[in-house]
Amino acid sequence: MKRINYLAAILMVASTCLINVSCSSDDITPEIQIPEGCDDFFTRSMDFDSDASEHEFTFSSNVPWTISVSETRAGNSWLTVNPARGEAGTHTISVKAEKNTTYDDRNAVITLAAGDSIRRVIVNQKQLDAITLTTDRFEVPVEGGEIEVEVKANIDYEVVIPKEFQDWIHKATTANTRGLTSSTQRFTIDKSEEYDKREGKIIVKGKDKEEVITVYQTGGGILTLTQNEYIIPSETQEINIEVSSNFDYSVQLPNVDWIKEDLSSTRGISTHTIRLKIAENETYEDRSAVIRIYDKNSSLSENVLITQSQKNVLLIDKKEYEFDEYGGTFTVNVNSNVYYWYSVFSDYDWILENETASTRSLEKKTYSFTISELKDDDERMGSITFFASNNLGQDVIIKQRRAIFFNSKSFDLPVGTEKVLDLTCITAQEISFSSSDTSVATIDNNGRVKAVGRGTTTITATTTDGKHSCKCDVNVRDITDFVSAMVVGASTWCENGVIRNGGYLEWAFLNKSSKTVRLKTMEIIDGVSGIKDSQMDIFADAEPNSLKTYKYTVGYYGIHTPVICRFRYEYNGKEYFVDALYN
Repeated sequence: MKRINYLAAILMVASTCLINVSCSSDDITPEIQIPEGCDDFFTRSMDFDSDASEHEFTFSSNVPWTISVSETRAGNSWLTVNPARGEAGTHTISVKAEKNTTYDDRNAVITLAAGDSIRRVIVNQKQLDAITLTTDRFEVPVEGGEIEVEVKANIDYEVVIPKEFQDWIHKATTANTRGLTSSTQRFTIDKSEEYDKREGKIIVKGKDKEEVITVYQTGGGILTLTQNEYIIPSETQEINIEVSSNFDYSVQLPNVDWIKEDLSSTRGISTHTIRLKIAENETYEDRSAVIRIYDKNSSLSENVLITQSQKNVLLIDKKEYEFDEYGGTFTVNVNSNVYYWYSVFSDYDWILENETASTRSLEKKTYSFTISELKDDDERMGSITFFASNNLGQDVIIKQRRAIFFNSKSFDLPVGTEKVLDLTCITAQEISFSSSDTSVATIDNNGRVKAVGRGTTTITATTTDGKHSCKCDVNVRDITDFVSAMVVGASTWCENGVIRNGGYLEWAFLNKSSKTVRLKTMEIIDGVSGIKDSQMDIFADAEPNSLKTYKYTVGYYGIHTPVICRFRYEYNGKEYFVDALYN
């Protein structure tokens, strides 16, 4: 706002006003004074607010006096003084200011002249404070948006959105101003989620001035679903339809007997759930129905489509087949009302497809397969899997194995022991057995093998009709096949093939048989002279699957390599020996 320059006003008055004061014959010095207890407006300004009002000031003069109002910025038009002149004495002057209807402060100077004594009063009047709006009402659609209002003001102001409206009305810009200038205030209005129309306030205020902007926003029904379509299998189901709405909606169920609403849950104006129970579809056709969710008071509605699959069938009359080594042919009968396909799973191609087919609709289809002859293996297994897209897979298992076969192709027996052979037989025929070398092992009609002498023989099993047979090897071992010796440690210094005095060799005797043997002696044999050195009597039992160790220390004259350690042991009254070599 503009304010008059007080000093310039005073100078202007001084330069334009001539006050002629006549002196008495006694040469009185003119004086203007403020009586004790009265306001001294000569030393401070006289201030008015913007309303029409009146002030007084009192002075005394010893000579006649006059008062004038400066012609500063329309001063005479709004400020008057009364009286304007008077004789010597004490006087009270009334100063009246009209209402300031402008948006600027205004000023004037009252000049009191008594002879050549001049006193001045500076008068100030406040502006008319104002805040004006180009509009104070807005209509906003339910979708929300942005509004703007032009604010004209000559005072500092602030924009306030009351707390109860701050969740949907927001300031986009802010501005403070001084002087009757304009600024644009922008606000964003959120989308309304209320069913009814709503009203909000924006307050523009400064000092004692206040303007209110009213925002009206249209309401509307909100109805949203997290899912509008459900595709479910044929089994009994429960469906939860999640609904978000701002009104109490209604549900219209289709005229079918397989969809029921679970009314144990209550619905309100909020996000909530519609619970449906779907009965099992026992037909061979898909079925569907539409559920309508709507507002009774408007056209707002949403549809939910529920599609339930048919009762799918993929039936196979027989799921396991078994063949002997010569193979054969078999058929698989399939009943189904869904699209399906099949794959054969087996090592190599011994299950051969004679026919392939696929079908849709509930009908019977026959598939034929051939099993080839079993050559090398005793048994094998494969499968044929029928697939459907709805996880109705079915497996057909095919097993092929020889009518008779030994579960082990070969095994060992110690001399003098017996064993019944492990034989698998899928035929009801009697089995006969034979041995290729009865000096090694014999076998009776019950499949019991007796180990006779060291060696290998082949046992043959044959069915009565001679069509099926199998073989296995029996290795007959004596005690020497299970006993061994070795070097397990050494600390030597060897020079020219001679292990010098002080070195040592550690030897081990290992009994891997299931029998106990009697370890009798251990002797060391020179590798050059063949002289036996340091024979040691042991006479100790070597238990089944045991290891015994003995240390030999080289004597004064040393010993030539390779060095042999010979263990002598006894089993079943017969003596044996086993050597270990250190080179």
